[in-house]
Amino acid sequence: MGCVFLCQHRLRKTQQVVIKCFWEMQSGSPDTLFQEAFLMAEIAGEYVPQPLDCGFVDMATQQRGFFITEYIEGAIDGETWLAQHGKLEVHTGIAVGLQMVKGLQLAHDKGIFHLDLKPANILLKLQKTSEVSKTSEVSDVGQKTSEVSGVGQQTSEVSKTSEVSDISVKIIDFGLAKVATSLREEVAVKQSHSGLSLLAQSVFGTLDYAPPEQQGFTQYGKPSAKSDVFAFGKTLYRLLTGEMPQTLHPSS
Repeated sequence: MGCVFLCQHRLRKTQQVVIKCFWEMQSGSPDTLFQEAFLMAEIAGEYVPQPLDCGFVDMATQQRGFFITEYIEGAIDGETWLAQHGKLEVHTGIAVGLQMVKGLQLAHDKGIFHLDLKPANILLKLQKTSEVSKTSEVSDVGQKTSEVSGVGQQTSEVSKTSEVSDISVKIIDFGLAKVATSLREEVAVKQSHSGLSLLAQSVFGTLDYAPPEQQGFTQYGKPSAKSDVFAFGKTLYRLLTGEMPQTLHPSS
């Protein structure tokens, strides 16, 4: 499909951006070529990186398309995380999973299906936040008057600040993403001699995480929001266990 580069912003020297170049897809209509950028723009924010620009290297012939997104400094994909840090602890995995679900919900509410969810398409960033805890300390205070000498106790509240690690999540690579209306149109195409719909042949995703309907088993219906839910379960399993999810082989 192309290449991805980490680049420095030409005007803002301290800002880095990610540029995706479609060298193999040198031409095409902007709506088709930049669909990923357009879809990301609809849901960008807390859980999806912000697309910044898109266009052609050669504007005259509209060849060599590219699009630019923000760079999430310090973030690594799920597979790299597993290699560097190992599997997620259960409580951390639950927090990561909740963020993934919220990001998918934003997409599904817009009628957008990712269709290629996997650890490599999840960016994880370790963040340290300050947590303030308050404790009470009791100290002895000597009190003396002209008539009575005694010892009393004084209670004071002490605040202690500690760092708590947290992981933020961004969903990336919407290259296979489809809009619900176009999926309904595409799934109506005639089946090929192999019995697989043309849609199923063109929308595979990564087989270790793809549901049956994306592997060509048309009896399971068309790819939809449920496809992302299936891939989410396998992705979270991988992050929590460090093991590859079992690949399903439904009977035809």
